[in-house]
Amino acid sequence: MKKITIIVVLVLFVAIAFSIERVEFEFLDQSQIISNLKHIDCVEKELTHMHDNSRILSKSQTDFRGFRIIEYLSQNWIDESWENYRKFTYEYDTDNLLTETLIENWDNNQWILHGKSNHSYNIEDILTELIYYVFYNSEWIIVHRDIFEYNENDELIEERNETWQNNQWINTVRFCYQYDNGNCIEEILQHWENEQWVNVIRTSSAFNNDNLQIEELSEDWQNDEWIYDGRRFYTYENYLLIENLFENWVEELWVVHSRELYTYDENNNQIEQLSQNWENNQWEDSSIYLMYYDENNNCIETLSQFSQNQLWINNFRYLYTFDENGNQLTRIREDWQNDEWIHDNQKLYTYEQYTSINDLIYHEYMLNNYPNPFNPTTTISFSIQEENPVNISIYNIKGQKIKTLTNEKYSSGMYSITWYGNDEFGESVSSGIYFYKLDVNGMTKGLMKMILLK
Repeated sequence: MKKITIIVVLVLFVAIAFSIERVEFEFLDQSQIISNLKHIDCVEKELTHMHDNSRILSKSQTDFRGFRIIEYLSQNWIDESWENYRKFTYEYDTDNLLTETLIENWDNNQWILHGKSNHSYNIEDILTELIYYVFYNSEWIIVHRDIFEYNENDELIEERNETWQNNQWINTVRFCYQYDNGNCIEEILQHWENEQWVNVIRTSSAFNNDNLQIEELSEDWQNDEWIYDGRRFYTYENYLLIENLFENWVEELWVVHSRELYTYDENNNQIEQLSQNWENNQWEDSSIYLMYYDENNNCIETLSQFSQNQLWINNFRYLYTFDENGNQLTRIREDWQNDEWIHDNQKLYTYEQYTSINDLIYHEYMLNNYPNPFNPTTTISFSIQEENPVNISIYNIKGQKIKTLTNEKYSSGMYSITWYGNDEFGESVSSGIYFYKLDVNGMTKGLMKMILLK
């Protein structure tokens, strides 16, 4: 009985640990080029969770500059020094697919195995299964797994969690998704109870003609029917989210509750996120995030403050450092105590270069388009260093390829090609955010954003 209790505790603990890990280290493959306007927070700029689109995990934990993360170390500030706490190590296969995530805890001045996850993919390199283990009594014990199912458009339609009990998989929870024109318009959370799936929460979303989410409705399942809970309205300016308004369903009426306001600099970097509550028929400041950037548009500080007696009081901050290739190296959290900043914890990231530096094409110089924004045409300029097959494709904000501009062999040099704002069938596309991707010899070398304004 004691062993069972310990295992149950370990299961809960590792589930939390893996949940945190997945949020912080998830990409989409094509969607690493997609701007998730619903979550523009620059906290954790280098790795973005894109759960509300079509895929959960990417082909790899990499970016187009040719680097991939291989270690993530968490440390706590104790007795005026940094002490190890937890370490994540990432392994990849020859196709650059993330195959295993290993978790170790620091105990008695050494790393102790704690948990791991194994990743499986289909023939299209899309994640289909994650199996989680804990290390107990010198052996790996299966804990649970996530199963991902997709439709013919490679859109995630079901994410199911199962627990390993009595040598068989037992359903626990699942998310079901529905799409319209590539947009996820419904997400339902269900629990497995009495040998059947039971509804818990439903989230419905609406999008405008530019495929930007403008409304989100949350409902709870009560007494065999969906009951309103809350809703959000999203407002944009030049395709950037500027307001997120939240309302509660109270006594059969929608009641304004709170909102978030977003501000950007001239480079479209988010520099402010202001939270306000609706009180006494007016907006009252609640909290604010302030973001600061270096000359390379890397977010080097995120400052959190709260409002007290109409004054802004420091709460906590994150400090970031980057290497010369734009990879984030550290994130330090500090808390404001007794009028000074006190260390709390830090995260250290280690990368490896999986492409020769001579093969890299740096998008800051070697891939760009002009004009941007544009109407109706724009010219994409690119260069390659030696003769190779080149593919340049256009994607919409949902990650769908809408146009192949070129797919042929080029010798070394500078080139340019014009996009006339049309799709593969010659039809004009609507205003909005688009992305162009440069592949050289089958490898992605650059991903850039452009805006079509009509």
